[in-house]
Amino acid sequence: MPIVNIETERVVLGKILGLDDFDKQSRYINMCEEGFFFAPMHQEIYRLMSKLMIQGRMTCPNTVFAEVNVPEDALADILINKFDSNETLKFNIKTLQSYSARRFYESKSREIEEFAVLGGVDCTEHILEAINEIDRMALALKTTKQRDSKSLLNNIVTNMQSGNSLEDRVVKYGVPLLDKVYKHERGHSHCIAAQPSVGKTAMALTIMRGALRQGSTVFISVKESDAEEIMCKMVCQECNIAYGRMRYDQASLTPEERERIQKAIDYIYSVQDRIYIFGGRDWEHSTESIEAQMEALEQRGVKIDLMVTDYVQNLKVPLRIAKNPRYQQVEWLVERIADIHRRFDVAGIMLSQLNRDVQERPHLRNLKEASKIEEENSMITFLHRKKDVLPVDGILPTEIYSEKNRNGSLWGMTNGDWVMCVPSTHFSTKTHRYNSGDRPL
Repeated sequence: MPIVNIETERVVLGKILGLDDFDKQSRYINMCEEGFFFAPMHQEIYRLMSKLMIQGRMTCPNTVFAEVNVPEDALADILINKFDSNETLKFNIKTLQSYSARRFYESKSREIEEFAVLGGVDCTEHILEAINEIDRMALALKTTKQRDSKSLLNNIVTNMQSGNSLEDRVVKYGVPLLDKVYKHERGHSHCIAAQPSVGKTAMALTIMRGALRQGSTVFISVKESDAEEIMCKMVCQECNIAYGRMRYDQASLTPEERERIQKAIDYIYSVQDRIYIFGGRDWEHSTESIEAQMEALEQRGVKIDLMVTDYVQNLKVPLRIAKNPRYQQVEWLVERIADIHRRFDVAGIMLSQLNRDVQERPHLRNLKEASKIEEENSMITFLHRKKDVLPVDGILPTEIYSEKNRNGSLWGMTNGDWVMCVPSTHFSTKTHRYNSGDRPL
């Protein structure tokens, strides 16, 4: 999927259309190019703006509606942004410029990869020409933040010729089954979807604990729990003690269970400087707050490896989006979270709620506002468990399967081999049985 941000495209077009001065509107139109816009409709609107500017005419919303085949609701989505500040507009234009360049780089990178595989003198010439084309693009960019293109692509060619992989870009989950089927590269998003109470948060915490064992630094934002509850649940998973007993019924704990809890607490404490938890009762659960927290950590020199959002439909939207239909609100949220994953170069996991009326094995179509979730995520995993299933011998069979895996093949475990272990509600394979000497994954 190309690197795009449809919401930012709407913001730029809406602000330019909202300007009431021809000179100002012309200046911002000249700052853009048609290639900055990915959506065909947005490209058409920009072409109309450029055409009218050359004719010495301003572009107003009525002109767009009359001359471009734009649905009324789509134009309303664009015009809602006309009150943004000029400084925000400049920043967003540079963002679109950067995305356009990255799409160009990706296209040329694929060309280089194809020619490198073929080999030969002619292919080498094609590779050099592609690198020179990207150099020309880099010189045309008016931004100091762009990576050096020649160095970037020379690295790609060198890595291919030497057999090096991008393994160092992959953040391992520390869960053998998932690490085998998924290669979660930084900057990419993974959606885990399930109905309520099937185990989305439990699976996210299982992955977080596994990632901590791989040396990763983890970040989770969650609305329905505070930071203390999340930390307590991680301890419960670690020692296989029910959360309710540990939190509310400590008198029932045996000496052996207390010892396990203490060992789990000691371990979590030993890695606590690599755990960042932002609970919904501690702060506002919104994309703006998440971005602000990530920026603060970045300024402190903290590099987050794995970021979890629990869950995306629970995030608060800005007032300018709040009056839009719900599906548009969620589309905006998904885009923003995916953008944060890319901006901070983290392996991102976004949890998503399934429609409650789903009775059978869920699929992509059952995701709430599925189209944008499918577009922005490189991997989509479903958890499913039949209703009224009770645990047997401390395990609760849970079906897990993939319906999108950009970096590998689709897969699934459908025979109860992947289970939720009770009472601690961590995930494991069926062959696992807890005993006092191990730490369950």
